[in-house]
Amino acid sequence: KIRINYAALSVVRIIISLCLCTHWSACLWTLFSSFTQPTPQNTWLGASGYCIPNASLSSADLPYDVSYYSQSAPQGKETGWVCMGARSLYAAATYWSAMTITSIGYGDIAATPGNYAEQGIATILMLSGAMVWGQVVATFCAVISSLQANSMAFRETLDTLNDFMAVEQLPKPLQWKLREFFFRTKHLRVAYANTRIIREMSPGLQAETIRLTSHKWLRNVRFLANTDPGFVAQIVLALKPLVFTPDDIVLPEFGELFVIHRGVCLYGGRILQVGAVWGDDMLLENSALRSRNCAKALTYLETNSIDRESVYAIAARFPESYQRIRRFVGFLALHRQIVLLAKLERGMREREGVPKRQRTRAAATFFAAASRSEQTGRRKLEAQETVAALTLGQKVMSVTMLKRLGRTEALSGYYAAAAGQPELFYSGAPSGRGAPSGEG
Repeated sequence: KIRINYAALSVVRIIISLCLCTHWSACLWTLFSSFTQPTPQNTWLGASGYCIPNASLSSADLPYDVSYYSQSAPQGKETGWVCMGARSLYAAATYWSAMTITSIGYGDIAATPGNYAEQGIATILMLSGAMVWGQVVATFCAVISSLQANSMAFRETLDTLNDFMAVEQLPKPLQWKLREFFFRTKHLRVAYANTRIIREMSPGLQAETIRLTSHKWLRNVRFLANTDPGFVAQIVLALKPLVFTPDDIVLPEFGELFVIHRGVCLYGGRILQVGAVWGDDMLLENSALRSRNCAKALTYLETNSIDRESVYAIAARFPESYQRIRRFVGFLALHRQIVLLAKLERGMREREGVPKRQRTRAAATFFAAASRSEQTGRRKLEAQETVAALTLGQKVMSVTMLKRLGRTEALSGYYAAAAGQPELFYSGAPSGRGAPSGEG
């Protein structure tokens, strides 16, 4: 429940370990020197001046300032030696221990020549300190590398790019564009890392996390409304990042749903910004009913996309969501077909020279019939839970609506030829009526 920076925690742990190792080495260094020799004379304590002969001796015969020892140090053993206080000895031993562990080297304190026990313990402490110091260096290197992992990977990518451009001898303007592209998209590595983190979560946590992090654009995707949160989570995880440079054209032939993550584009005469989506009609089987608008990137455009096959592959694991999607596709196909046939009817009447007033009355009759037909189609879809909305729309429009207009044969054939699927259009036509001939 507490946020912990594990990089900082590693640094704190290794610093504590270093301090403990320094303390223990200092204690062992002084302890062995005190117990292995009867007097401090042949130890580092005597050789470095931390213990001197008893101050009762004649100060004229000694090279030490005995007044300092007699005032600040307790009386030593009966051997006639006086040593500094515990604080002074601990400071000196810690000083030696720190130099040993950090591999700085030796100066005024070292193992006494001829004292083999002291030299042996110094060797053991040096080897132990070397291992501890190696761990300290490794920990700091690992922490620094983890803090700059993305930057290091980006620099490696740039080095690879520079080598590639040098080998291929690309022109300078193109090299500038390529470098700018990679600089503009270097933060995508963070997005990849976030996706990997979400994939490692349980399905329930995935759904909850994605609902909170992606709600700004999920509400703009119509076929994801009121669907299973698990299905939505899988759709989001299946999104693929795609980046377009300024003035790039995204053709409708992509057949994918696009979500703007960063940047601005022009689509269908509208400016789309972060969180906007386009291409949700890619679920329609009949490409003639899909939008033919192109998107143009006005800036560097970062998008996430998913194709039709991926959506249906994921939906196959969620039966309820699959039925909702198919109903959405059915209603969308029916609506698109009504609009398309209305445009075709208007175009035919204009070419035949029908006056505008008559065209207006015909249009009113057309849309009234279309409305009744659409309601009939919706009732059939809900009752049968069918997904063949395109075929249903064609049947309703060709048999019911167009018969009212008296142009069933000509207009049906015209649309079927335009759609390129006459067999679908007439799959439910009354007996005695087949697909129109090539002349139709």
